[in-house]
Amino acid sequence: MREVRYKVLGEKQRVKQVGSGETLNMSSRGVLFTTESTLVAGELVELAVSWPALREVSGSVRDSREATLLSSVRRQGAADSEREKHTTDR
Repeated sequence: MREVRYKVLGEKQRVKQVGSGETLNMSSRGVLFTTESTLVAGELVELAVSWPALREVSGSVRDSREATLLSSVRRQGAADSEREKHTTDR
């Protein structure tokens, strides 16, 4: 499990809600993660997942992706990835 931070985005990419949790399952097409509260299916979420640093990279690597929330049940969200980017914190 990895720490995940999420933002629920509304019209014009305006942030409607923020929270954090942990990944439960992750693939190139989607993410299953815990949430602080129940989210609404169909909303756009921005997810940021932290990864430990590699030896050759100083800092940590962050996987950031925009995804559509497919479902949210019992403080778990399932999201289908749309766009993905990787950044390094130095």
